[in-house]
Amino acid sequence: MGKDKRFNGMRLLPILALALFAIHYSLFTISCARMGSPDGGWYDDDPPQVIGASPADQATNVKQKKVTIYFDEYIKLEDATNKVIVSPPQLEMPEIKAAGKKIVVELKDTLKENTTYTIDFSDAISDNNEGNPMGNYTYSFSTGEQIDTFEVSGYVLDASNLEPVKGISVGLYDDLADSAFKTKPLMRVSRTDGSGHFVVKGVAPGTYRVYALQENDGDFRFTQRSEMIAFSHDTFEPSSKPDTRTDTVWRDSLHIDALLQVPYTHFLPDDITLLAFTHTQTDRSLLKMERLEPNKISMYFTYGDSLLPEIKGLNFNADSAFVIETNEQRDTIHYWLRDTMLVNTDTLMMDISYRMTDTLGNLVLQTDSAVEALAKVSYEKRMKEQAREIEKWEKEQEKKKKREEKYDSIYPMKFLEPKFNVPSQMDPDRVITVEMPVPLMHCDTSAVHLYSQIDSLWYEAECEFRPVENSVRMY
Repeated sequence: MGKDKRFNGMRLLPILALALFAIHYSLFTISCARMGSPDGGWYDDDPPQVIGASPADQATNVKQKKVTIYFDEYIKLEDATNKVIVSPPQLEMPEIKAAGKKIVVELKDTLKENTTYTIDFSDAISDNNEGNPMGNYTYSFSTGEQIDTFEVSGYVLDASNLEPVKGISVGLYDDLADSAFKTKPLMRVSRTDGSGHFVVKGVAPGTYRVYALQENDGDFRFTQRSEMIAFSHDTFEPSSKPDTRTDTVWRDSLHIDALLQVPYTHFLPDDITLLAFTHTQTDRSLLKMERLEPNKISMYFTYGDSLLPEIKGLNFNADSAFVIETNEQRDTIHYWLRDTMLVNTDTLMMDISYRMTDTLGNLVLQTDSAVEALAKVSYEKRMKEQAREIEKWEKEQEKKKKREEKYDSIYPMKFLEPKFNVPSQMDPDRVITVEMPVPLMHCDTSAVHLYSQIDSLWYEAECEFRPVENSVRMY
């Protein structure tokens, strides 16, 4: 019996040691888990996804001009003015805003009947935290019974050096007359990327000619000879066919897991090549004068001149009435009104004297008498819109007051909203430019400071903030 007891005791020792080792190992792993717990979670490298839209994407019989697109996470919209393309082109700029998990696009032009509208966001959309780009995204709807889905694509190259032309508008006409380029706005429009590549979407069946135009005045017609253009005498009919492409599935960053043959719709033509050039222009004439904003009168000439136009006010005093802004070529001139009384005057009468080219090619003085600068939106209409905004704000504050939440009793002042030219990936030798919406009477550049963050601490860095030479709104 004693021998049996000793034998049983010897058998229990390894089991007891194994149990103690298991307890010790579990405590060790729990301790390690606590010591190594990450703060912040995994890095999100997934781009935002569209989860819905109102009206729905590719909806038909749409009558509303406001589009809302919803995403699965908070997003930001970069440089919407230059990157987002609405087709057919809009003569009045649409209002495009990103708010939280949605983008709201409000079209200002009247919708055309039986027309497919596309809103091409290009690569402007990314998530708000990590900045993961969504990639090229296009939303479309139709005001008619059907939606057009054909696409045509190609490249625009500079004829002088065969380099790609970035940011030039490319559009189609179903009117095959040469005069259409000068008399009608482009039907459907796209814009080239950094490689000079373009894709025009939402094209209906038919016969077309294609043009490219470097827009200066926003009318999508060739009206200024200083605008870079490209065109082709050839006509084409858009078509499509089923095709396959090879997609690569990566096991990791170095190894390919599989090559997949993926079916897709191949739109044609996809090889249009346009050679862009700028017409040598010396003739000068006044193209148009407009007052799209109540505080700015704009004049567009076919060619620049060292002498600016002279304005004589007929129902106002034009002496010191303007801050004058010109582009580098001096063929586009903006007259910013200094006086609020003039801003609120719907019609300003004036005589305009400027130099133009006569039939012999000489610059001669031309005077246009009793020219009306009519504000596009009247003072009365602007006041009504402002009253509606104030009334809406007062109702919101009243609701907050009843819910015993914080509320304001004074309508907030609207501050200027400058544009900051700060790309997401910036070269070390580039500078940041700031564009003010209106000319400033005074800007205290010494009050502008730059800070850099190092290890969660902020340090003041060297900064030079100054006006851009020959510009009244750029810093």
